[in-house]
Amino acid sequence: YWEYPDFREFVLLYSEISSIRLYINNPTILDNWEFLQADEKVRQETWYKNANSRKGLAFWNYIQDTRNGKYYLSLIRKVDFLKQRTSGVLVVNVNTDKLGAILNQEIFETLIVDENNNIVASNRAGTLGRTLEDINFNPVSSGGQGLYDVTIDGAPFKMLIDDWQTGGSLNSLRIISIFSVESIVEEPNRIISLAATVIVSALIMAVLLIYSFSRLLTGRMLHLSKHISKVGSGNL
Repeated sequence: YWEYPDFREFVLLYSEISSIRLYINNPTILDNWEFLQADEKVRQETWYKNANSRKGLAFWNYIQDTRNGKYYLSLIRKVDFLKQRTSGVLVVNVNTDKLGAILNQEIFETLIVDENNNIVASNRAGTLGRTLEDINFNPVSSGGQGLYDVTIDGAPFKMLIDDWQTGGSLNSLRIISIFSVESIVEEPNRIISLAATVIVSALIMAVLLIYSFSRLLTGRMLHLSKHISKVGSGNL
C-alpha cells in the first residue's frame, strides 16, 4: 500500500481536492499520511461513527485533519473490504483555498455552510471556520431555502439561502448570499436619475427652442406690421 498511487494522482489531477486519507482497522499497517490507523481518539469522533453507521453512503462534514490539525470540508464514507473482512473510512478533504477563490469571484458576500452551521468557505472576512451563531446569524440557523430580510450592523440586508446536494450524498450544503437593500436599488436608482436628467434636459432644450422660435417669429411679425402700416398710410 506504500506504493499505491491513486490518492496522490487524484490530488494532482483535481485542484479542488486537498488530500485523501483512509483510516483502516488493521493494527499491522504503518501510517504513511494516506493510510492511517484508526486510533481510539479517531474512533470516538462523531464523523467516524456516522461513517460506520451509514453503510457506505457519503456525507459532508467540516472536520479536523488529524495529521496537521487544520479543519477542512470533507466528503466521508465507509469502505468495505469484503475479502479481508475489514473496513475503513475514506476522507476526502476539499481544497479550502480553491473554494475561497471561487467565492471571491462573487460580487455579493457568500458563505458555504454545512448541516452543523459551520462556515466552511466564505468571501466575508473573518468568518471562515466559525459558525452562524458566532456571527449572530441565529435566525438563519433554522431557516430553509428562500429569501430573508435581516439586519446587519443596523442596516437592512437581503439573504438568499439555497441548498446544494451532490448526487449520492446523504446531506447537503447551504449557500448563503448576502446583499444590502441599498445595492439592490442602486442600479434602478441610477437609471431613474439618468432618465430624470435626460427628461429635464429635453424639457429645457424644448423651452429654449420654443422661446427662440417665438422670439424670431414675433420679430418678423412686428417687422411686417410696420411695413403694412406704412403702406396703409400711403408712404410707399
